[in-house]
Amino acid sequence: MVRVTREASPSHHVRGTVSGMAQARRAIDALQFAGIEANDISLAGEGAAAAARLADSSTNSGRSDAPIIWRVAWRGFWWSVWGAILGVSAGFVFGLSGLTLPGTSNSMALQIVSWGMFLHVGGAIVGVYAAITSGSAWELTFQPVEGAVVIAVRSGDVGRIVRAERVLREKGATDVRRDPAPGA
Repeated sequence: MVRVTREASPSHHVRGTVSGMAQARRAIDALQFAGIEANDISLAGEGAAAAARLADSSTNSGRSDAPIIWRVAWRGFWWSVWGAILGVSAGFVFGLSGLTLPGTSNSMALQIVSWGMFLHVGGAIVGVYAAITSGSAWELTFQPVEGAVVIAVRSGDVGRIVRAERVLREKGATDVRRDPAPGA
């Protein structure tokens, strides 16, 4: 989608070409870290068009990623079961001991149900976290998109354009060039 705006000040441009979307993502991250606003960055070229088509037609992940979802769900389920068993046991012990917080009931059933539910949810959270953080098992295979990507930065501030030009060169962009402001 092309956005047409009227600018109060002349706009400066810098553009550079990278080999694919992976390199473009690294360059965009570096540009934003250097203080360039996201709405001042635009992408064009064969790689950007392929990535847009892929984003419109899929979830950007491969079929090999489906087992990861099951791994997370399965671990969350089993940890929640063990948490519920531990919670029921703790509720039973607290119910027998008579230990309660001031102003609460000493009902055995309430103690068992409360502790069971609390540790059931806690177990699910721990299980999901353990599944997600288990190192190399958690590798989504975002489908690579090949093709040249042109990264363009527009700004009324020449200092930002100089910064953007430096960042694009540092991130391996080729054919980096600055277009002067209209009338300059």
